[in-house]
Amino acid sequence: MFARFAIVGVTCALLNNALLIYFVMLGLMPIGAALATVPPSLMIGYALQAGFVFRERPTWAAFLRYCIAMLSNQPRPNLCVLSHPQATNLHRGAGHDGNAVTLESDSDPMGDRIRR
Repeated sequence: MFARFAIVGVTCALLNNALLIYFVMLGLMPIGAALATVPPSLMIGYALQAGFVFRERPTWAAFLRYCIAMLSNQPRPNLCVLSHPQATNLHRGAGHDGNAVTLESDSDPMGDRIRR
């Protein structure tokens, strides 16, 4: 059972990171992107935990308990990311060049710019 739990944990972490990157590439600020990843991550994570790890029939009550447990983990990583100086400097230089979004980092000595 531990191996299945680990597989689901890694899968959920990769899914969350992929969604976070996708939402940032769509133009959301990091905190908005982090909040947007919560609903799909919760639904998919619960479905995998219930079906693959514990092999139980999903119920709304169990899903609610799962959401409460998982949401209690959310503030800490988000606050750690937002309190990092480079996270705030990265978006202070954000601007629009036509259809492209340009991000500049104050801590980048070479003045490189990230374009999409």
